[in-house]
Amino acid sequence: MKSNDFLVLNSLSFIERTREFIGYYETVELYLDNDIAGKQAANWFMKNHKNCIDRSYIYKDYKDINEIWIGRK
Repeated sequence: MKSNDFLVLNSLSFIERTREFIGYYETVELYLDNDIAGKQAANWFMKNHKNCIDRSYIYKDYKDINEIWIGRK
């Protein structure tokens, strides 16, 4: 059975600190905000780490992953 880890970034300013961890994983799923900064960060991750996948399309009509959960009430 595979286990999963989660890393929550409260700010995109923490991106550089993730570099040491990203390479440990076969796949890294990104659930970043659907704004310019979130898209730029997702593009940076995918450009610099081939194991990253942008999953923000799942909540494309929402600002972020939290809003989709609030919207499902």
